[in-house]
Amino acid sequence: YLQNVHKMKEKEYFDTNFNDCIRQKRKECIFDSHNTYNADWRRFAMHFCGNLEICQQFNSQTATQIAKQNIESEYAVVGSWEDTNITLTVFEHYIPRFFRGATKVFYSDPKRFHKNATPHKNELDPDIEAKLKVQFSFEIELYNFCKQRLYKQYIAIKKEKLMKEFH
Repeated sequence: YLQNVHKMKEKEYFDTNFNDCIRQKRKECIFDSHNTYNADWRRFAMHFCGNLEICQQFNSQTATQIAKQNIESEYAVVGSWEDTNITLTVFEHYIPRFFRGATKVFYSDPKRFHKNATPHKNELDPDIEAKLKVQFSFEIELYNFCKQRLYKQYIAIKKEKLMKEFH
């Protein structure tokens, strides 16, 4: 921040919580395609869309569709740490050369693999959450697409076991 010839902000600026940052309409907390501040924001779609100019656009329906197409054609598995067990199981079955025994390794040493914790309050107020869901609608759509795909892959692996349980 300082290297880019900006003056250091006051402490209150840095102590502002995310909900208030959005309510104050500070440029770093406005998420739309016209905000140049979002040009290099690390987004889900950017990672999967590619290098086309449209892929740079924030929350783009076209970029989201390209990302989905790329995921289907280029990625065996897209997992999520939110669903660690399912992700590891699918990795082990779809890419055994690299992930054989991954679940066992992951749970073998709890000190080595631990969850990060955020020591401060990070809940969104309902009005802010609703606003962000609109602003990130295509990002959320892509996330849900990946999650659904992961679950389908998991079900395909566990199909016989699941069929026995429900019959």
